[in-house]
Amino acid sequence: MRMRESFFGAAGLPSDPQEANIYLTERLNQAYDFFLESQPSNTYANVDANGWRLSTDPTEKLAPPEEDRLEQFKGWLKKHMRSIRLPELLIEIDNELQFTRYFMPFASRGTRSVSDVCSVLTAIMANGCNVGPYNMSRMVKGVSYSQIQRITDWRLTEDNQRSALASVVKAIANLDTSQVWGQGKTSASDGQRFAFRRQVLQQTFTPKFSDFALEFYSFLADNYAPFYSSLLNALTGTPPSFWIVCSTMRATWCKLRFKSPAYSGLKIPTFQS
Repeated sequence: MRMRESFFGAAGLPSDPQEANIYLTERLNQAYDFFLESQPSNTYANVDANGWRLSTDPTEKLAPPEEDRLEQFKGWLKKHMRSIRLPELLIEIDNELQFTRYFMPFASRGTRSVSDVCSVLTAIMANGCNVGPYNMSRMVKGVSYSQIQRITDWRLTEDNQRSALASVVKAIANLDTSQVWGQGKTSASDGQRFAFRRQVLQQTFTPKFSDFALEFYSFLADNYAPFYSSLLNALTGTPPSFWIVCSTMRATWCKLRFKSPAYSGLKIPTFQS
């Protein structure tokens, strides 16, 4: 009983099932009230007689001389752009930032070996590229399936990933070119679907996969720091009610300027610098 109360208490939810309906109804009403109150000043989403309208960023029109200079600059960048393979890029970044140390046992973080670094990077590519531990073990030499699976299960934890991501984001923010991207006060969002064939009570069929799937909707700040993700049913289209939540959360996030770790009981991760 104590474990149940502590679990729901940490999640900010009522432990009594009879109170859940009232709590969720009040929380949804608060979200609607907040959205309607901020509607006159909401520049992200609006509702009129024709339905939902989402704002778009205005395009910048350049004069013909500026267009020519831009094309010359694009050509210069294309000519000098590096061509590098993903494993080599990860090794080069790790040599500079040593972000793989967060995926090592605490006792061996100061004495990383080449084999340990390669094993961690292989596990990161297996999961990040959606290849999977088994297929990745057949594509590389020197790293077995059991090694990749063990690192995936025990070292690629949420806390370790957040720490490694914070070091990468900090390094990006220190670059001169990143000053033109923003200060982390604006964001973009998109969804990605994954097949979900496991037999559970609630499954959603998507015509795009011709199978059951789940959709992960992620929010990325303009400094390339992901700060929130939401799990959705893989419907044909995103429901309008979700845009209410998105616009409300986005407006609140920008209003609080990344100073609040929670909104209406919703836990929002913060990154360490």
